[in-house]
Amino acid sequence: MSEALAALSGGPATIGVKARGDIGLGLHTLHVARLGRKGRRFILFRIGSSEGRPSIDVLRVLHDAMDIARHLSIDEPDNIAR
Repeated sequence: MSEALAALSGGPATIGVKARGDIGLGLHTLHVARLGRKGRRFILFRIGSSEGRPSIDVLRVLHDAMDIARHLSIDEPDNIAR
């Protein structure tokens, strides 16, 4: 998990990142099982801004068998708890 979180410093260009417009505007996921690693979780994030610089806002870490819609407010992506 920590390797996947560290890899997010590359933003949406990170290998394995998927744009998830089907979930909400500007949302992306990165599965922790990539590049030969094992895992059953994925990271839901978006690109934000902090003090005028781009930042990664990790919104959720979910098990890959979970129904995303049950854990997020799809209609209001800005209201996702951080």
